[in-house]
Amino acid sequence: MKKCPKCGKEYPDIKSFCTICKERLMINEDVAEKERKHSKEKRTKYIAIGIIVVLLIATFVIFVVPFQYGANQAYCENFTDTYVEYFMGEEPYNDTEKYTETELYNTTDHISYKMISVGKGIANCRSSGSGCYCTGDIGTIQNADSISGKFVVEVSFFSSNQQTQSAKIGSYLSSSYFLRPGESQRVEVFFYTGKCDKTKPTYYRMDEVISSTKEVIKNQIITKYKNVTNYKNVTKTREITKHYGVKKQREIIKNATFFEQWTGKAVRYEDTKCRVDN
Repeated sequence: MKKCPKCGKEYPDIKSFCTICKERLMINEDVAEKERKHSKEKRTKYIAIGIIVVLLIATFVIFVVPFQYGANQAYCENFTDTYVEYFMGEEPYNDTEKYTETELYNTTDHISYKMISVGKGIANCRSSGSGCYCTGDIGTIQNADSISGKFVVEVSFFSSNQQTQSAKIGSYLSSSYFLRPGESQRVEVFFYTGKCDKTKPTYYRMDEVISSTKEVIKNQIITKYKNVTNYKNVTKTREITKHYGVKKQREIIKNATFFEQWTGKAVRYEDTKCRVDN
């Protein structure tokens, strides 16, 4: 008997081809051998496919599927402290401050002068009737001002050379002199006394020069007061609130593939920065 290797239909030995599949017929022993060979190849193919499937599944599990694992995570526990701080500060206060100002004012002043020369102070006396007639060279006076004016020279006579202790025997107010700026005048006085002692010299002294006055503008310093705001250093207090965080740890569950865990790419510790107020 012969058999079709494709559909398995049996034919007599005289037949060469299958009437259905048009395949060449084979003797039953050959068909059996071919089927055994085909079955073995099929099993080998299935085993190879199974191995490939297992490898694909293992690869997927190792590189793609995440698994849970334990890790440590840092976190901040926040705290607040309040305390009193001492510091130096300024505090205003009202005060009175003294200051000066220069102001102009109108007034009068004497015309200035200077003595260019001064006499020796001893009078020249001579007898005249029952008394003495004396003359004295007082000196030369000069107008040292910028305006013209009148000058009167007052002179005293003494009976002794000790003028501060001797008795004053007379005063003579000389004639006035009108002098222009820079002009000078020699001053002479004349004195007559009824008693004349030729044994004692007569001395004279210029007591005072009286000059005319002029209108002038002068400066005067005036002291004034004003209210001011000053500042003083005082110790003050203020309340300071400080916020800060303390770093602590806790255990957490994370996900990573076997490959990441084996290679160390899976994070085992998560750090953080805590707040600190300076």
